[in-house]
Amino acid sequence: GNRVGYLTGANPGGDVKSVALAFVRDNAALLGLTPGDVAEYEITDDVYSTASGVRHLYLRQTYQGLPVYNGQMQVHIDRDGSILGLNNLFLPNLAQSVNRQQPSLTALQAVVAAATHLNRIVGPINQGSVDSSARQRTVLSASALSEKPIEASLMLLPIGAGEARLVW
Repeated sequence: GNRVGYLTGANPGGDVKSVALAFVRDNAALLGLTPGDVAEYEITDDVYSTASGVRHLYLRQTYQGLPVYNGQMQVHIDRDGSILGLNNLFLPNLAQSVNRQQPSLTALQAVVAAATHLNRIVGPINQGSVDSSARQRTVLSASALSEKPIEASLMLLPIGAGEARLVW
């Protein structure tokens, strides 16, 4: 943030999203990040406030298709294209922090392990669809555990500086 003004000058008529993303890339080092840390992301929300004219762009950090849990960055852009502020929770040095990219447990095994840890009766678990993306989204049904389908998906969980674990 900047206590006395905007982070950038005005960009009237410009593509606000492109301006915001270019600012993030151009200022990665200032944000404590490497170019690789800001190379992969997904836009989770793009919210325009009619009351203030401010656009709020929400990014989630990803690595080789896997989202980073709470790896969020918010960029707030005024109606004239000036960047008002930025909140950064991206994990620095992400590529070097990842412990693995293939799970040691299947989604089914992870659900059984979680239920066992919680002293819950597991009962029969049926595995439904599994997608072929890096996230390996899997739908399971286990009436003894949940009335609704259980949706499992791989992601990276930041543990601390320099460490991110692959989790379901």
